[in-house]
Amino acid sequence: MNLSVTRRRFDATILATVLILAATSGTTAAPLTASVTGPTLSGLANAVVAITPFSPHSDTGTPTTSLAIMDQKHKQFVPHVLAIRTGSPVTFPNSDNIRHSVYSFSPAKRFELPLYSGEPAAPVEFETAGVVTLGCNIHDKMIGYIYVSDSPWFGVTDSDGRAGFDVPPGEYSITFWHPYAPDKMPVKLITTVRPQGATVSHKFTVLNPDPREATAAPADNPFRRRTFNEQ
Repeated sequence: MNLSVTRRRFDATILATVLILAATSGTTAAPLTASVTGPTLSGLANAVVAITPFSPHSDTGTPTTSLAIMDQKHKQFVPHVLAIRTGSPVTFPNSDNIRHSVYSFSPAKRFELPLYSGEPAAPVEFETAGVVTLGCNIHDKMIGYIYVSDSPWFGVTDSDGRAGFDVPPGEYSITFWHPYAPDKMPVKLITTVRPQGATVSHKFTVLNPDPREATAAPADNPFRRRTFNEQ
Protein backbone atom coordinates (compact mmCIF):
# COMPACT_ATOMS: atom_id res chain seq x y z
CA MET A 1 0.00 0.00 0.00
CA ASN A 2 1.12 3.49 -0.78
CA LEU A 3 2.80 5.02 2.26
CA SER A 4 1.15 8.42 1.75
CA VAL A 5 -2.30 6.82 1.59
CA THR A 6 -1.62 4.91 4.81
CA ARG A 7 -0.45 8.08 6.51
CA ARG A 8 -3.55 9.97 5.42
CA ARG A 9 -5.80 7.22 6.77
CA PHE A 10 -3.87 7.21 10.05
CA ASP A 11 -4.18 11.01 10.35
CA ALA A 12 -7.91 10.81 9.58
CA THR A 13 -8.37 8.18 12.29
CA ILE A 14 -6.55 10.32 14.84
CA LEU A 15 -8.61 13.37 13.87
CA ALA A 16 -11.88 11.45 14.18
CA THR A 17 -10.85 10.14 17.61
CA VAL A 18 -10.00 13.65 18.81
CA LEU A 19 -13.35 14.99 17.58
CA ILE A 20 -15.25 12.17 19.33
CA LEU A 21 -13.38 12.77 22.58
CA ALA A 22 -14.03 16.50 22.38
CA ALA A 23 -17.72 15.93 21.77
CA THR A 24 -18.15 13.43 24.60
CA SER A 25 -16.04 15.37 27.08
CA GLY A 26 -18.31 18.34 26.63
CA THR A 27 -21.37 16.30 27.68
CA THR A 28 -19.99 14.43 30.67
CA ALA A 29 -20.61 17.32 33.06
CA ALA A 30 -22.54 20.56 32.93
CA PRO A 31 -22.41 23.54 35.31
CA LEU A 32 -25.37 23.88 37.66
CA THR A 33 -25.62 27.07 39.71
CA ALA A 34 -28.02 27.34 42.63
CA SER A 35 -29.03 30.80 43.82
CA VAL A 36 -30.84 31.28 47.13
CA THR A 37 -32.30 34.54 48.45
CA GLY A 38 -34.10 35.61 51.59
CA PRO A 39 -37.17 37.81 52.16
CA THR A 40 -35.24 40.95 51.13
CA LEU A 41 -34.01 39.28 47.92
CA SER A 42 -30.39 39.49 49.06
CA GLY A 43 -28.19 36.41 48.77
CA LEU A 44 -28.79 33.93 51.59
CA ALA A 45 -25.80 32.18 53.10
CA ASN A 46 -25.89 28.83 54.91
CA ALA A 47 -28.61 27.30 52.74
CA VAL A 48 -28.10 23.65 51.84
CA VAL A 49 -28.64 22.61 48.24
CA ALA A 50 -28.94 18.86 47.57
CA ILE A 51 -29.21 17.43 44.05
CA THR A 52 -30.69 14.02 43.26
CA PRO A 53 -30.91 12.64 39.69
CA PHE A 54 -34.04 10.91 38.46
CA SER A 55 -31.82 8.42 36.63
CA PRO A 56 -28.66 6.99 38.26
CA HIS A 57 -25.29 8.23 37.00
CA SER A 58 -21.90 6.58 37.21
CA ASP A 59 -20.57 9.85 38.64
CA THR A 60 -21.07 9.60 42.40
CA GLY A 61 -20.82 13.33 42.99
CA THR A 62 -19.57 14.54 46.37
CA PRO A 63 -16.98 12.16 47.92
CA THR A 64 -18.42 10.03 50.71
CA THR A 65 -15.40 9.06 52.78
CA SER A 66 -13.67 12.34 53.57
CA LEU A 67 -13.50 13.49 57.18
CA ALA A 68 -15.56 16.65 57.80
CA ILE A 69 -14.72 19.28 60.42
CA MET A 70 -17.07 21.21 62.68
CA ASP A 71 -14.83 23.58 64.65
CA GLN A 72 -15.58 25.69 67.70
CA LYS A 73 -14.26 29.25 67.62
CA HIS A 74 -15.23 32.28 69.70
CA LYS A 75 -18.05 30.27 71.29
CA GLN A 76 -19.59 29.44 67.91
CA PHE A 77 -19.75 26.37 65.71
CA VAL A 78 -17.75 26.92 62.53
CA PRO A 79 -19.15 26.50 59.96
CA HIS A 80 -22.63 27.39 61.18
CA VAL A 81 -24.07 24.85 58.68
CA LEU A 82 -22.16 21.77 57.52
CA ALA A 83 -23.42 19.44 54.78
CA ILE A 84 -22.10 15.86 54.62
CA ARG A 85 -22.93 12.57 52.90
CA THR A 86 -24.66 9.86 54.92
CA GLY A 87 -22.08 7.72 56.71
CA SER A 88 -19.43 10.44 56.88
CA PRO A 89 -17.38 10.98 60.05
CA VAL A 90 -17.16 14.45 61.60
CA THR A 91 -14.54 15.67 64.04
CA PHE A 92 -15.26 18.49 66.50
CA PRO A 93 -12.03 20.31 67.36
CA ASN A 94 -12.20 22.97 70.05
CA SER A 95 -10.11 25.98 68.98
CA ASP A 96 -11.17 28.09 71.95
CA ASN A 97 -9.11 28.43 75.11
CA ILE A 98 -12.07 27.26 77.20
CA ARG A 99 -13.76 23.88 77.28
CA HIS A 100 -16.89 22.93 75.34
CA SER A 101 -19.28 19.99 75.46
CA VAL A 102 -21.05 19.18 72.19
CA TYR A 103 -24.39 17.38 72.11
CA SER A 104 -27.41 16.68 69.91
CA PHE A 105 -30.92 15.40 70.63
CA SER A 106 -31.85 15.18 66.94
CA PRO A 107 -33.42 11.89 65.77
CA ALA A 108 -30.87 11.64 62.96
CA LYS A 109 -28.02 11.55 65.53
CA ARG A 110 -28.09 11.66 69.32
CA PHE A 111 -24.68 12.00 70.94
CA GLU A 112 -22.67 13.84 73.56
CA LEU A 113 -19.00 14.82 73.72
CA PRO A 114 -18.20 15.58 77.39
CA LEU A 115 -16.22 18.70 78.33
CA TYR A 116 -12.95 18.85 76.43
CA SER A 117 -10.29 21.11 74.98
CA GLY A 118 -8.37 20.61 71.73
CA GLU A 119 -9.25 17.51 69.73
CA PRO A 120 -11.93 15.04 70.87
CA ALA A 121 -10.98 11.40 71.25
CA ALA A 122 -12.61 10.23 68.01
CA PRO A 123 -14.79 11.51 65.15
CA VAL A 124 -18.56 11.01 65.26
CA GLU A 125 -20.12 9.05 62.39
CA PHE A 126 -23.46 10.20 60.98
CA GLU A 127 -25.21 7.13 59.60
CA THR A 128 -28.74 8.51 59.08
CA ALA A 129 -29.90 11.21 56.68
CA GLY A 130 -31.53 14.24 58.27
CA VAL A 131 -30.81 17.48 60.11
CA VAL A 132 -28.71 17.37 63.27
CA THR A 133 -28.92 20.40 65.56
CA LEU A 134 -25.84 20.94 67.72
CA GLY A 135 -25.54 22.63 71.08
CA CYS A 136 -23.02 23.16 73.85
CA ASN A 137 -23.82 22.26 77.46
CA ILE A 138 -21.84 25.23 78.74
CA HIS A 139 -22.71 27.97 76.24
CA ASP A 140 -26.42 28.11 75.44
CA LYS A 141 -26.11 30.32 72.38
CA MET A 142 -23.71 27.96 70.60
CA ILE A 143 -25.94 26.47 67.92
CA GLY A 144 -24.88 24.69 64.75
CA TYR A 145 -26.37 22.38 62.15
CA ILE A 146 -25.22 19.31 60.24
CA TYR A 147 -27.24 18.38 57.16
CA VAL A 148 -26.74 14.67 56.43
CA SER A 149 -27.68 13.89 52.84
CA ASP A 150 -28.23 10.79 50.72
CA SER A 151 -27.90 12.91 47.56
CA PRO A 152 -24.75 12.48 45.45
CA TRP A 153 -24.29 16.26 45.04
CA PHE A 154 -24.79 18.81 47.78
CA GLY A 155 -23.29 22.00 49.17
CA VAL A 156 -23.86 25.10 51.29
CA THR A 157 -24.40 28.54 49.78
CA ASP A 158 -21.74 31.20 50.24
CA SER A 159 -22.23 34.79 51.43
CA ASP A 160 -23.74 35.65 48.04
CA GLY A 161 -26.29 32.86 48.33
CA ARG A 162 -24.72 30.73 45.62
CA ALA A 163 -23.50 27.17 45.29
CA GLY A 164 -22.03 25.60 42.14
CA PHE A 165 -21.93 22.00 40.92
CA ASP A 166 -20.82 19.98 37.90
CA VAL A 167 -23.38 17.30 37.07
CA PRO A 168 -24.20 15.17 34.02
CA PRO A 169 -27.03 16.57 31.89
CA GLY A 170 -30.44 15.22 32.88
CA GLU A 171 -33.43 15.74 35.16
CA TYR A 172 -32.89 16.44 38.84
CA SER A 173 -34.76 17.01 42.05
CA ILE A 174 -33.24 20.02 43.85
CA THR A 175 -33.73 20.31 47.61
CA PHE A 176 -33.28 23.65 49.39
CA TRP A 177 -33.00 23.82 53.19
CA HIS A 178 -32.18 26.61 55.62
CA PRO A 179 -32.01 26.41 59.43
CA TYR A 180 -34.19 29.51 59.85
CA ALA A 181 -36.96 28.41 57.49
CA PRO A 182 -40.32 27.88 59.22
CA ASP A 183 -40.41 24.39 60.75
CA LYS A 184 -37.00 23.84 59.10
CA MET A 185 -38.80 22.08 56.26
CA PRO A 186 -36.97 21.53 52.94
CA VAL A 187 -38.30 22.81 49.61
CA LYS A 188 -38.00 20.69 46.45
CA LEU A 189 -37.92 21.77 42.82
CA ILE A 190 -37.54 19.86 39.55
CA THR A 191 -35.11 21.07 36.91
CA THR A 192 -33.50 19.88 33.69
CA VAL A 193 -29.77 20.39 33.26
CA ARG A 194 -28.77 20.68 29.60
CA PRO A 195 -25.21 20.24 28.29
CA GLN A 196 -24.64 23.99 28.37
CA GLY A 197 -25.64 24.12 32.06
CA ALA A 198 -28.50 25.51 34.13
CA THR A 199 -29.34 27.89 36.96
CA VAL A 200 -31.94 27.22 39.65
CA SER A 201 -33.22 29.77 42.14
CA HIS A 202 -35.26 29.72 45.30
CA LYS A 203 -36.50 32.47 47.60
CA PHE A 204 -37.23 31.83 51.27
CA THR A 205 -40.05 34.34 51.79
CA VAL A 206 -40.12 33.88 55.58
CA LEU A 207 -37.18 33.26 57.90
CA ASN A 208 -37.16 32.97 61.67
CA PRO A 209 -34.69 35.10 63.68
CA ASP A 210 -31.19 33.76 64.25
CA PRO A 211 -31.46 31.95 67.63
CA ARG A 212 -27.85 32.88 68.39
CA GLU A 213 -28.93 36.51 68.55
CA ALA A 214 -31.92 35.92 70.85
CA THR A 215 -32.01 38.01 74.00
CA ALA A 216 -33.04 35.01 76.10
CA ALA A 217 -30.97 31.84 76.33
CA PRO A 218 -32.48 28.62 74.95
CA ALA A 219 -34.19 26.25 77.37
CA ASP A 220 -32.01 24.09 79.56
CA ASN A 221 -31.28 20.48 78.61
CA PRO A 222 -30.68 17.27 80.57
CA PHE A 223 -27.11 16.95 79.27
CA ARG A 224 -26.11 20.17 81.06
CA ARG A 225 -23.50 19.77 83.77
CA ARG A 226 -22.23 23.32 84.20
CA THR A 227 -18.95 23.48 86.09
CA PHE A 228 -17.22 26.28 87.96
CA ASN A 229 -14.79 28.55 86.12
CA GLU A 230 -16.49 27.93 82.74
CA GLN A 231 -17.27 31.07 80.77
